[in-house]
Amino acid sequence: SASLVGSEMCIRDSIRTEHEGLVLSNRFSKRVLPYDEIRKLNFCIFSSKQPRVFIELIDKDFCYHRYLLGWMPLKSAKELALLLQSLGIDATDSINQ
Repeated sequence: SASLVGSEMCIRDSIRTEHEGLVLSNRFSKRVLPYDEIRKLNFCIFSSKQPRVFIELIDKDFCYHRYLLGWMPLKSAKELALLLQSLGIDATDSINQ
């Protein structure tokens, strides 16, 4: 049986879809998450004093990753989840439920 291992957290200022995959970027770096490497993706909020939007992701090797999004309209999480679902990705939006 596979287990969840690994963790990654980076602040990302933008998220968008492109032909090659989901793109997370800020002014210093760009990370492309190929669609065929995403098993599960969830948009969620972790609250402390200031709520923050995160992406939780399980990749094709069952490794868990978490990405902090610097800013994102909450409605966009729902729209992106639906778009990723249309591409066959198990994407959920825990923010707008």
